[in-house]
Amino acid sequence: MQGMAPRTFATLATHMTYGRAGEGVLVGRMVANTAFIEGLARYSSFEKFRLYVGERADEAAAQKLFGATLGDRLEVRNLLELGRDLAAAELTVLHYGSHLDRIGDLIWMRDRHATQNIPITGQIHSLSYPRSTNDYLRFLLTPPSENDAILCSTESGKRVVEQTMVGLCDSLGARAIEFPPLACELPVIPLGVETRALQNGDGAQVREQLNIPADAFCALALARFSEYDKMDLFPLLLAFRGVVQKLDRPAILFLAGARQGTKTPEMLQIWARALGIEPNLRFLTDFPEEQKSAVLAAADVFVSPTDNVQETFGITVIEAMAAGLPPIVADFDGYRESVTDEVGIRVPTRWTAPSDELRDLGPLLYERPLHLLLGQSVVVDIEALEEAMVRLGKDRELTARLGEAARARAERIYDWSQVIPQYEALVDRLAAKPFKSGARVKPSDAHPLALDYAKVFEHYPTSHNAQDRQLCTSAHGRAMSAAGATPPIYPELSLLFESTMVTAALIGAEAPIAADILASAIVENFPNHPAWHAEHLLAWMEKHGLLDTVPA
Repeated sequence: MQGMAPRTFATLATHMTYGRAGEGVLVGRMVANTAFIEGLARYSSFEKFRLYVGERADEAAAQKLFGATLGDRLEVRNLLELGRDLAAAELTVLHYGSHLDRIGDLIWMRDRHATQNIPITGQIHSLSYPRSTNDYLRFLLTPPSENDAILCSTESGKRVVEQTMVGLCDSLGARAIEFPPLACELPVIPLGVETRALQNGDGAQVREQLNIPADAFCALALARFSEYDKMDLFPLLLAFRGVVQKLDRPAILFLAGARQGTKTPEMLQIWARALGIEPNLRFLTDFPEEQKSAVLAAADVFVSPTDNVQETFGITVIEAMAAGLPPIVADFDGYRESVTDEVGIRVPTRWTAPSDELRDLGPLLYERPLHLLLGQSVVVDIEALEEAMVRLGKDRELTARLGEAARARAERIYDWSQVIPQYEALVDRLAAKPFKSGARVKPSDAHPLALDYAKVFEHYPTSHNAQDRQLCTSAHGRAMSAAGATPPIYPELSLLFESTMVTAALIGAEAPIAADILASAIVENFPNHPAWHAEHLLAWMEKHGLLDTVPA
Protein backbone atom coordinates (compact mmCIF):
# COMPACT_ATOMS: atom_id res chain seq x y z
CA MET A 1 0.00 0.00 0.00
CA GLN A 2 1.35 3.41 -0.95
CA GLY A 3 2.74 5.40 1.94
CA MET A 4 3.42 2.37 4.13
CA ALA A 5 6.95 1.84 5.43
CA PRO A 6 8.80 -1.02 3.69
CA ARG A 7 8.93 -4.36 5.48
CA THR A 8 12.34 -4.19 7.11
CA PHE A 9 14.24 -7.06 8.70
CA ALA A 10 16.88 -5.70 11.09
CA THR A 11 19.69 -7.49 12.87
CA LEU A 12 22.90 -6.87 14.76
CA ALA A 13 25.94 -7.71 12.65
CA THR A 14 28.38 -7.47 15.53
CA HIS A 15 31.50 -9.53 16.19
CA MET A 16 31.16 -13.33 15.80
CA THR A 17 27.56 -13.16 14.60
CA TYR A 18 27.81 -13.74 10.84
CA GLY A 19 30.45 -15.23 8.56
CA ARG A 20 31.16 -17.71 5.78
CA ALA A 21 33.17 -20.92 5.75
CA GLY A 22 36.80 -20.32 4.85
CA GLU A 23 36.78 -16.64 5.89
CA GLY A 24 38.71 -16.03 9.12
CA VAL A 25 37.73 -17.27 12.58
CA LEU A 26 34.52 -19.19 12.21
CA VAL A 27 32.05 -21.16 14.28
CA GLY A 28 28.97 -23.04 13.18
CA ARG A 29 26.46 -20.46 14.37
CA MET A 30 28.05 -17.79 12.16
CA VAL A 31 27.57 -19.94 9.06
CA ALA A 32 24.00 -20.82 10.09
CA ASN A 33 23.12 -17.18 10.79
CA THR A 34 24.49 -16.11 7.41
CA ALA A 35 22.53 -18.84 5.64
CA PHE A 36 19.38 -17.61 7.43
CA ILE A 37 19.82 -14.10 6.02
CA GLU A 38 20.41 -15.53 2.55
CA GLY A 39 17.26 -17.63 2.92
CA LEU A 40 15.29 -14.53 3.89
CA ALA A 41 16.71 -12.72 0.87
CA ARG A 42 15.40 -15.42 -1.46
CA TYR A 43 12.10 -16.44 0.08
CA SER A 44 10.75 -13.68 2.34
CA SER A 45 8.74 -10.56 1.54
CA PHE A 46 11.14 -8.25 3.41
CA GLU A 47 11.94 -5.28 1.20
CA LYS A 48 14.84 -3.96 3.28
CA PHE A 49 17.56 -5.62 5.34
CA ARG A 50 19.15 -3.34 7.90
CA LEU A 51 22.36 -4.47 9.57
CA TYR A 52 23.50 -2.60 12.66
CA VAL A 53 27.25 -2.69 13.22
CA GLY A 54 29.20 -1.85 16.36
CA GLU A 55 31.81 0.42 14.74
CA ARG A 56 32.45 2.09 11.43
CA ALA A 57 35.16 -0.41 10.50
CA ASP A 58 32.50 -3.15 10.40
CA GLU A 59 30.49 -1.44 7.66
CA ALA A 60 32.75 -2.63 4.83
CA ALA A 61 32.73 -6.19 6.22
CA ALA A 62 28.92 -6.22 6.31
CA GLN A 63 28.76 -4.95 2.73
CA LYS A 64 31.25 -7.60 1.62
CA LEU A 65 29.35 -10.37 3.39
CA PHE A 66 25.83 -9.54 2.17
CA GLY A 67 26.18 -6.97 -0.62
CA ALA A 68 26.04 -9.48 -3.46
CA THR A 69 23.06 -11.32 -1.94
CA LEU A 70 20.97 -8.33 -0.88
CA GLY A 71 21.99 -5.67 -3.39
CA ASP A 72 20.15 -2.39 -2.96
CA ARG A 73 17.96 -3.95 -0.24
CA LEU A 74 20.92 -3.82 2.15
CA GLU A 75 21.29 -0.92 4.58
CA VAL A 76 24.21 -0.82 7.01
CA ARG A 77 23.84 1.46 10.01
CA ASN A 78 25.64 2.02 13.27
CA LEU A 79 24.18 0.91 16.59
CA LEU A 80 24.17 4.55 17.66
CA GLU A 81 21.24 4.98 15.26
CA LEU A 82 19.15 2.11 16.64
CA GLY A 83 17.19 4.10 19.23
CA ARG A 84 16.18 6.70 16.66
CA ASP A 85 15.10 4.02 14.16
CA LEU A 86 13.03 2.24 16.79
CA ALA A 87 11.29 5.49 17.68
CA ALA A 88 10.63 6.16 13.99
CA ALA A 89 8.94 2.73 13.66
CA GLU A 90 11.14 1.86 10.69
CA LEU A 91 11.65 -1.81 11.61
CA THR A 92 9.30 -4.75 11.10
CA VAL A 93 11.31 -7.15 13.26
CA LEU A 94 14.63 -7.00 15.11
CA HIS A 95 16.56 -10.27 15.09
CA TYR A 96 19.65 -11.45 16.92
CA GLY A 97 21.68 -14.48 15.89
CA SER A 98 21.58 -15.91 19.42
CA HIS A 99 19.10 -16.15 22.27
CA LEU A 100 21.84 -15.09 24.71
CA ASP A 101 24.44 -12.36 24.97
CA ARG A 102 23.04 -9.01 23.75
CA ILE A 103 19.42 -9.96 23.15
CA GLY A 104 18.30 -8.70 26.57
CA ASP A 105 19.88 -5.32 25.78
CA LEU A 106 18.04 -5.24 22.46
CA ILE A 107 14.80 -5.90 24.31
CA TRP A 108 15.54 -3.02 26.65
CA MET A 109 16.29 -0.65 23.76
CA ARG A 110 13.06 -1.67 22.04
CA ASP A 111 11.02 -1.15 25.20
CA ARG A 112 12.69 2.20 25.79
CA HIS A 113 12.34 3.70 22.31
CA ALA A 114 9.74 1.87 20.21
CA THR A 115 6.49 3.64 19.37
CA GLN A 116 4.83 0.55 17.90
CA ASN A 117 5.11 -3.20 18.27
CA ILE A 118 8.48 -4.40 16.93
CA PRO A 119 8.99 -8.09 17.75
CA ILE A 120 12.45 -9.29 18.74
CA THR A 121 13.52 -12.78 17.75
CA GLY A 122 16.61 -14.77 18.72
CA GLN A 123 18.02 -18.08 17.49
CA ILE A 124 19.29 -20.89 19.66
CA HIS A 125 22.55 -22.62 18.72
CA SER A 126 24.81 -24.52 21.14
CA LEU A 127 23.15 -24.66 24.54
CA SER A 128 25.87 -26.17 26.72
CA TYR A 129 28.08 -23.21 27.65
CA PRO A 130 28.07 -22.54 31.42
CA ARG A 131 28.07 -18.77 30.94
CA SER A 132 24.71 -19.01 29.18
CA THR A 133 22.95 -19.14 32.55
CA ASN A 134 24.18 -15.59 33.19
CA ASP A 135 22.24 -14.47 30.13
CA TYR A 136 19.13 -16.33 31.25
CA LEU A 137 19.44 -14.43 34.53
CA ARG A 138 19.51 -11.16 32.59
CA PHE A 139 15.99 -11.98 31.44
CA LEU A 140 14.93 -11.25 35.03
CA LEU A 141 15.78 -7.57 34.56
CA THR A 142 15.38 -7.23 30.78
CA PRO A 143 12.70 -9.86 30.09
CA PRO A 144 11.32 -10.66 26.64
CA SER A 145 7.62 -10.06 26.21
CA GLU A 146 4.78 -11.99 24.65
CA ASN A 147 5.62 -10.07 21.45
CA ASP A 148 9.03 -11.77 21.24
CA ALA A 149 10.23 -15.25 20.35
CA ILE A 150 13.24 -17.50 20.80
CA LEU A 151 13.54 -19.70 17.72
CA CYS A 152 14.24 -23.31 18.67
CA SER A 153 15.69 -25.41 15.86
CA THR A 154 14.56 -28.64 17.55
CA GLU A 155 12.16 -29.86 20.20
CA SER A 156 15.23 -31.11 22.07
CA GLY A 157 16.70 -27.60 22.08
CA LYS A 158 13.42 -26.10 23.23
CA ARG A 159 13.36 -28.53 26.13
CA VAL A 160 16.88 -27.44 27.14
CA VAL A 161 15.80 -23.78 27.21
CA GLU A 162 12.72 -24.61 29.27
CA GLN A 163 14.63 -26.83 31.71
CA THR A 164 17.39 -24.26 32.13
CA MET A 165 14.77 -21.67 33.09
CA VAL A 166 13.07 -24.09 35.49
CA GLY A 167 16.40 -24.83 37.14
CA LEU A 168 17.14 -21.15 37.59
CA CYS A 169 13.65 -20.50 38.97
CA ASP A 170 14.09 -23.29 41.50
CA SER A 171 17.56 -22.05 42.50
CA LEU A 172 16.40 -18.46 42.94
CA GLY A 173 13.21 -19.54 44.65
CA ALA A 174 15.30 -21.31 47.27
CA ARG A 175 16.91 -17.93 47.88
CA ALA A 176 13.54 -16.15 48.12
CA ILE A 177 14.04 -14.41 44.74
CA GLU A 178 11.11 -14.54 42.36
CA PHE A 179 11.98 -15.30 38.76
CA PRO A 180 9.04 -14.81 36.37
CA PRO A 181 8.56 -17.44 33.66
CA LEU A 182 9.52 -16.54 30.11
CA ALA A 183 6.64 -14.71 28.48
CA CYS A 184 8.01 -15.03 24.95
CA GLU A 185 7.13 -17.75 22.48
CA LEU A 186 9.43 -20.73 21.89
CA PRO A 187 8.46 -21.85 18.38
CA VAL A 188 10.24 -24.84 16.86
CA ILE A 189 11.45 -23.71 13.44
CA PRO A 190 14.38 -25.69 12.01
CA LEU A 191 17.47 -24.31 10.41
CA GLY A 192 17.50 -24.76 6.67
CA VAL A 193 19.66 -25.43 3.63
CA GLU A 194 19.50 -24.74 -0.08
CA THR A 195 18.77 -28.32 -1.09
CA ARG A 196 19.33 -27.81 -4.82
CA ALA A 197 22.81 -26.38 -4.22
CA LEU A 198 23.80 -29.65 -2.53
CA GLN A 199 22.62 -31.93 -5.31
CA ASN A 200 24.28 -33.15 -8.50
CA GLY A 201 27.87 -32.63 -7.35
CA ASP A 202 30.70 -34.34 -9.23
CA GLY A 203 31.44 -37.16 -6.82
CA ALA A 204 33.41 -39.14 -9.40
CA GLN A 205 36.02 -36.40 -9.55
CA VAL A 206 36.45 -36.44 -5.75
CA ARG A 207 36.71 -40.23 -5.76
CA GLU A 208 39.40 -40.04 -8.41
CA GLN A 209 41.23 -37.29 -6.52
CA LEU A 210 41.28 -39.36 -3.31
CA ASN A 211 41.84 -42.73 -5.01
CA ILE A 212 38.50 -44.14 -3.89
CA PRO A 213 37.59 -47.14 -6.10
CA ALA A 214 34.40 -46.65 -8.12
CA ASP A 215 32.84 -49.79 -6.66
CA ALA A 216 33.86 -49.04 -3.05
CA PHE A 217 31.37 -48.52 -0.27
CA CYS A 218 32.14 -44.99 0.95
CA ALA A 219 30.94 -43.69 4.33
CA LEU A 220 31.38 -39.93 4.79
CA ALA A 221 31.78 -38.11 8.11
CA LEU A 222 31.64 -34.36 7.51
CA ALA A 223 32.53 -32.41 10.65
CA ARG A 224 35.20 -30.30 12.28
CA PHE A 225 38.31 -32.25 13.23
CA SER A 226 38.20 -31.89 16.98
CA GLU A 227 37.76 -34.32 19.81
CA TYR A 228 36.52 -31.44 21.97
CA ASP A 229 33.26 -30.60 20.17
CA LYS A 230 30.45 -32.27 18.28
CA MET A 231 31.81 -35.84 18.22
CA ASP A 232 34.75 -38.09 18.94
CA LEU A 233 35.76 -39.81 15.70
CA PHE A 234 37.90 -42.53 17.30
CA PRO A 235 34.98 -44.90 18.09
CA LEU A 236 33.96 -44.54 14.44
CA LEU A 237 37.30 -46.06 13.44
CA LEU A 238 36.65 -49.04 15.72
CA ALA A 239 33.25 -49.58 14.14
CA PHE A 240 34.61 -49.19 10.63
CA ARG A 241 37.22 -51.91 11.19
CA GLY A 242 34.33 -54.38 11.31
CA VAL A 243 32.88 -52.89 8.12
CA VAL A 244 36.16 -53.49 6.29
CA GLN A 245 36.22 -57.10 7.48
CA LYS A 246 32.58 -57.94 6.71
CA LEU A 247 31.95 -56.33 3.31
CA ASP A 248 32.76 -58.20 0.11
CA ARG A 249 33.80 -55.00 -1.64
CA PRO A 250 36.28 -52.21 -0.80
CA ALA A 251 35.19 -49.99 2.11
CA ILE A 252 36.39 -46.42 2.54
CA LEU A 253 35.84 -44.07 5.48
CA PHE A 254 35.96 -40.52 4.10
CA LEU A 255 36.65 -37.90 6.79
CA ALA A 256 36.14 -34.31 5.62
CA GLY A 257 36.01 -31.07 7.57
CA ALA A 258 37.81 -28.09 9.01
CA ARG A 259 40.89 -28.34 11.16
CA GLN A 260 40.24 -26.69 14.53
CA GLY A 261 43.80 -26.05 15.69
CA THR A 262 44.25 -29.65 16.81
CA LYS A 263 46.28 -32.62 15.59
CA THR A 264 43.15 -34.75 15.33
CA PRO A 265 43.67 -35.88 11.70
CA GLU A 266 47.19 -37.06 12.48
CA MET A 267 46.00 -38.83 15.63
CA LEU A 268 43.23 -40.55 13.67
CA GLN A 269 45.72 -41.73 11.09
CA ILE A 270 47.96 -43.23 13.78
CA TRP A 271 44.99 -44.99 15.38
CA ALA A 272 43.81 -46.29 11.99
CA ARG A 273 47.30 -47.71 11.40
CA ALA A 274 47.13 -49.53 14.72
CA LEU A 275 43.72 -50.95 13.76
CA GLY A 276 44.97 -52.05 10.36
CA ILE A 277 42.58 -49.80 8.38
CA GLU A 278 44.85 -46.94 7.40
CA PRO A 279 44.50 -47.80 3.66
CA ASN A 280 40.73 -47.48 4.11
CA LEU A 281 40.85 -43.88 5.34
CA ARG A 282 40.66 -40.75 3.22
CA PHE A 283 41.05 -37.22 4.62
CA LEU A 284 39.99 -33.91 3.11
CA THR A 285 40.73 -30.98 5.40
CA ASP A 286 39.66 -27.35 5.01
CA PHE A 287 38.14 -27.87 1.58
CA PRO A 288 36.40 -24.89 -0.09
CA GLU A 289 32.68 -24.51 0.57
CA GLU A 290 31.84 -24.71 -3.13
CA GLN A 291 33.23 -28.28 -3.15
CA LYS A 292 30.74 -29.53 -0.57
CA SER A 293 28.19 -30.90 -3.06
CA ALA A 294 30.95 -32.91 -4.77
CA VAL A 295 32.20 -34.22 -1.41
CA LEU A 296 28.69 -35.37 -0.55
CA ALA A 297 28.20 -36.94 -3.97
CA ALA A 298 31.36 -39.00 -3.52
CA ALA A 299 29.78 -40.97 -0.65
CA ASP A 300 27.21 -43.73 -0.39
CA VAL A 301 26.11 -42.98 3.19
CA PHE A 302 26.63 -40.25 5.75
CA VAL A 303 27.72 -41.09 9.28
CA SER A 304 27.61 -38.77 12.29
CA PRO A 305 27.94 -40.44 15.70
CA THR A 306 27.66 -37.19 17.63
CA ASP A 307 28.24 -37.59 21.36
CA ASN A 308 28.43 -34.06 22.73
CA VAL A 309 25.84 -31.77 24.30
CA GLN A 310 27.58 -28.94 22.43
CA GLU A 311 25.64 -30.10 19.36
CA THR A 312 22.01 -29.01 19.08
CA PHE A 313 20.76 -29.37 15.51
CA GLY A 314 23.33 -30.83 13.09
CA ILE A 315 23.19 -28.93 9.81
CA THR A 316 25.59 -31.39 8.13
CA VAL A 317 23.02 -34.15 8.57
CA ILE A 318 20.46 -32.05 6.70
CA GLU A 319 22.99 -31.26 3.97
CA ALA A 320 23.70 -34.97 3.54
CA MET A 321 20.00 -35.78 3.35
CA ALA A 322 19.54 -33.04 0.74
CA ALA A 323 22.28 -34.69 -1.33
CA GLY A 324 20.43 -38.01 -1.17
CA LEU A 325 22.62 -39.77 1.39
CA PRO A 326 21.00 -41.98 4.01
CA PRO A 327 22.31 -40.83 7.40
CA ILE A 328 23.62 -43.13 10.11
CA VAL A 329 23.60 -40.99 13.25
CA ALA A 330 23.69 -41.19 17.00
CA ASP A 331 20.30 -41.27 18.68
CA PHE A 332 21.09 -38.00 20.39
CA ASP A 333 19.77 -34.41 20.67
CA GLY A 334 18.02 -33.04 17.57
CA TYR A 335 19.28 -35.88 15.39
CA ARG A 336 16.40 -38.06 16.52
CA GLU A 337 14.01 -35.45 15.10
CA SER A 338 15.65 -34.98 11.71
CA VAL A 339 16.55 -38.63 11.05
CA THR A 340 13.45 -40.81 11.06
CA ASP A 341 13.37 -44.55 10.38
CA GLU A 342 12.19 -43.83 6.84
CA VAL A 343 15.40 -41.98 5.90
CA GLY A 344 18.24 -43.43 7.97
CA ILE A 345 19.43 -45.33 11.01
CA ARG A 346 19.86 -44.02 14.55
CA VAL A 347 22.44 -45.70 16.78
CA PRO A 348 21.72 -45.97 20.54
CA THR A 349 23.65 -43.82 23.01
CA ARG A 350 24.27 -44.11 26.75
CA TRP A 351 25.33 -41.39 29.17
CA THR A 352 27.05 -41.36 32.52
CA ALA A 353 25.54 -38.15 33.86
CA PRO A 354 28.11 -35.52 34.95
CA SER A 355 28.91 -35.30 38.65
CA ASP A 356 27.96 -32.39 40.87
CA GLU A 357 31.64 -31.50 41.05
CA LEU A 358 31.90 -31.14 37.26
CA ARG A 359 28.69 -29.08 37.31
CA ASP A 360 30.24 -26.69 39.81
CA LEU A 361 33.57 -26.55 37.98
CA GLY A 362 31.83 -25.82 34.67
CA PRO A 363 31.93 -22.01 34.89
CA LEU A 364 35.65 -22.11 35.77
CA LEU A 365 36.83 -24.59 33.16
CA TYR A 366 37.79 -23.59 29.65
CA GLU A 367 34.97 -24.53 27.32
CA ARG A 368 36.94 -26.98 25.17
CA PRO A 369 38.10 -29.27 27.99
CA LEU A 370 34.65 -29.00 29.59
CA HIS A 371 33.01 -30.23 26.39
CA LEU A 372 35.65 -32.93 26.05
CA LEU A 373 34.80 -34.22 29.53
CA LEU A 374 31.08 -34.12 28.78
CA GLY A 375 31.51 -35.86 25.43
CA GLN A 376 33.68 -38.62 26.84
CA SER A 377 30.88 -39.59 29.22
CA VAL A 378 28.56 -40.41 26.29
CA VAL A 379 28.89 -43.86 24.71
CA VAL A 380 27.74 -44.46 21.14
CA ASP A 381 26.97 -48.14 20.63
CA ILE A 382 29.95 -49.21 18.49
CA GLU A 383 28.48 -52.60 17.62
CA ALA A 384 25.22 -51.01 16.42
CA LEU A 385 27.18 -48.37 14.48
CA GLU A 386 29.17 -51.10 12.73
CA GLU A 387 26.01 -53.11 12.04
CA ALA A 388 24.28 -50.10 10.46
CA MET A 389 27.19 -49.41 8.10
CA VAL A 390 27.52 -53.09 7.17
CA ARG A 391 23.80 -53.32 6.51
CA LEU A 392 23.79 -50.41 4.08
CA GLY A 393 27.10 -51.49 2.58
CA LYS A 394 25.57 -54.86 1.65
CA ASP A 395 22.07 -53.69 0.67
CA ARG A 396 22.42 -51.20 -2.18
CA GLU A 397 18.68 -51.20 -2.82
CA LEU A 398 17.96 -50.19 0.78
CA THR A 399 20.65 -47.52 0.61
CA ALA A 400 19.10 -46.05 -2.53
CA ARG A 401 15.58 -46.16 -1.05
CA LEU A 402 16.63 -44.45 2.20
CA GLY A 403 18.67 -41.89 0.26
CA GLU A 404 15.74 -40.92 -1.92
CA ALA A 405 13.49 -40.62 1.15
CA ALA A 406 16.16 -38.49 2.86
CA ARG A 407 16.34 -36.15 -0.11
CA ALA A 408 12.55 -35.80 -0.18
CA ARG A 409 12.40 -35.11 3.56
CA ALA A 410 15.10 -32.45 3.31
CA GLU A 411 13.27 -30.71 0.45
CA ARG A 412 9.90 -30.94 2.21
CA ILE A 413 10.97 -29.76 5.67
CA TYR A 414 14.44 -28.21 5.67
CA ASP A 415 14.73 -26.28 2.42
CA TRP A 416 14.83 -22.55 3.12
CA SER A 417 11.79 -22.13 0.88
CA GLN A 418 9.86 -24.15 3.49
CA VAL A 419 11.49 -22.68 6.60
CA ILE A 420 11.35 -18.95 5.82
CA PRO A 421 7.52 -18.77 5.48
CA GLN A 422 7.26 -20.20 9.01
CA TYR A 423 9.48 -17.39 10.30
CA GLU A 424 7.54 -14.70 8.46
CA ALA A 425 4.23 -16.05 9.76
CA LEU A 426 5.69 -15.93 13.28
CA VAL A 427 6.80 -12.31 12.83
CA ASP A 428 3.38 -11.29 11.55
CA ARG A 429 1.65 -13.04 14.45
CA LEU A 430 3.92 -11.38 17.01
CA ALA A 431 3.52 -7.97 15.38
CA ALA A 432 -0.28 -8.28 15.46
CA LYS A 433 -0.32 -8.55 19.25
CA PRO A 434 -1.26 -5.43 21.27
CA PHE A 435 1.50 -2.89 21.82
CA LYS A 436 1.69 -1.47 25.35
CA SER A 437 3.63 1.76 24.99
CA GLY A 438 5.51 2.71 28.15
CA ALA A 439 4.18 -0.27 30.08
CA ARG A 440 7.58 -1.94 30.43
CA VAL A 441 10.21 0.83 30.35
CA LYS A 442 9.76 4.57 30.96
CA PRO A 443 11.96 7.09 29.13
CA SER A 444 13.50 8.12 32.45
CA ASP A 445 14.45 4.56 33.39
CA ALA A 446 18.08 3.50 33.31
CA HIS A 447 19.15 0.09 32.04
CA PRO A 448 19.32 -2.03 35.22
CA LEU A 449 22.60 -3.67 34.18
CA ALA A 450 24.29 -0.70 32.53
CA LEU A 451 27.49 0.79 33.90
CA ASP A 452 26.56 4.34 34.97
CA TYR A 453 29.74 6.13 33.87
CA ALA A 454 28.59 9.54 35.09
CA LYS A 455 28.26 8.24 38.66
CA VAL A 456 30.97 5.64 39.04
CA PHE A 457 33.71 7.75 37.43
CA GLU A 458 32.61 11.15 38.71
CA HIS A 459 35.67 11.43 40.97
CA TYR A 460 38.19 10.97 38.12
CA PRO A 461 38.43 14.54 36.67
CA THR A 462 39.64 17.65 38.45
CA SER A 463 36.28 19.31 37.83
CA HIS A 464 33.12 18.99 35.77
CA ASN A 465 31.92 21.27 32.97
CA ALA A 466 28.95 23.39 33.94
CA GLN A 467 26.15 23.58 31.39
CA ASP A 468 26.04 27.38 31.72
CA ARG A 469 29.79 27.87 31.25
CA GLN A 470 30.63 30.61 28.78
CA LEU A 471 32.21 29.49 25.50
CA CYS A 472 33.86 31.55 22.79
CA THR A 473 35.54 30.70 19.49
CA SER A 474 39.30 30.48 20.04
CA ALA A 475 42.00 32.08 17.90
CA HIS A 476 42.72 28.61 16.52
CA GLY A 477 39.04 28.13 15.77
CA ARG A 478 38.85 31.47 13.95
CA ALA A 479 41.93 30.58 11.90
CA MET A 480 40.49 27.19 10.95
CA SER A 481 37.18 28.82 10.05
CA ALA A 482 38.88 31.45 7.89
CA ALA A 483 40.76 28.70 6.07
CA GLY A 484 37.54 26.76 5.55
CA ALA A 485 38.97 23.78 7.41
CA THR A 486 38.07 21.64 10.41
CA PRO A 487 40.18 19.17 12.35
CA PRO A 488 39.72 15.53 11.32
CA ILE A 489 36.64 13.96 12.89
CA TYR A 490 37.27 10.40 14.00
CA PRO A 491 35.07 7.89 12.11
CA GLU A 492 33.11 6.87 15.21
CA LEU A 493 32.43 10.52 16.08
CA SER A 494 31.10 11.33 12.63
CA LEU A 495 27.82 9.74 13.67
CA LEU A 496 27.47 12.31 16.45
CA PHE A 497 28.41 15.40 14.53
CA GLU A 498 29.68 16.58 11.15
CA SER A 499 31.74 19.45 9.79
CA THR A 500 28.69 21.64 9.17
CA MET A 501 27.81 21.41 12.88
CA VAL A 502 31.37 22.41 13.77
CA THR A 503 31.06 25.46 11.53
CA ALA A 504 27.70 26.37 13.07
CA ALA A 505 29.17 26.16 16.58
CA LEU A 506 32.15 28.36 15.60
CA ILE A 507 29.77 31.00 14.20
CA GLY A 508 27.42 30.72 17.19
CA ALA A 509 30.30 31.28 19.64
CA GLU A 510 31.88 34.31 17.93
CA ALA A 511 30.71 36.19 20.99
CA PRO A 512 30.69 34.52 24.44
CA ILE A 513 27.63 32.29 24.85
CA ALA A 514 26.43 29.83 27.49
CA ALA A 515 27.16 26.22 26.55
CA ASP A 516 23.58 25.06 27.08
CA ILE A 517 22.22 27.87 24.88
CA LEU A 518 24.74 27.07 22.13
CA ALA A 519 23.88 23.37 22.32
CA SER A 520 20.15 24.16 22.05
CA ALA A 521 20.80 26.31 18.97
CA ILE A 522 22.73 23.47 17.34
CA VAL A 523 19.93 20.98 18.01
CA GLU A 524 17.41 23.42 16.58
CA ASN A 525 19.42 23.74 13.36
CA PHE A 526 20.23 20.03 13.15
CA PRO A 527 17.03 18.33 14.37
CA ASN A 528 18.23 14.83 13.42
CA HIS A 529 20.73 15.03 16.27
CA PRO A 530 19.66 14.71 19.93
CA ALA A 531 20.91 17.02 22.66
CA TRP A 532 23.69 14.71 23.81
CA HIS A 533 25.26 14.87 20.33
CA ALA A 534 25.52 18.64 20.66
CA GLU A 535 26.98 18.35 24.16
CA HIS A 536 29.66 15.95 22.90
CA LEU A 537 30.36 18.27 19.99
CA LEU A 538 31.09 21.19 22.30
CA ALA A 539 33.31 19.05 24.53
CA TRP A 540 35.21 17.83 21.47
CA MET A 541 35.67 21.38 20.20
CA GLU A 542 37.07 22.45 23.57
CA LYS A 543 39.32 19.39 23.62
CA HIS A 544 40.72 20.28 20.19
CA GLY A 545 41.16 23.96 20.96
CA LEU A 546 38.39 25.28 18.69
CA LEU A 547 36.44 26.76 21.60
CA ASP A 548 37.73 28.48 24.71
CA THR A 549 36.07 28.59 28.09
CA VAL A 550 35.65 32.24 29.08
CA PRO A 551 36.69 32.83 32.72
CA ALA A 552 33.79 33.81 34.95
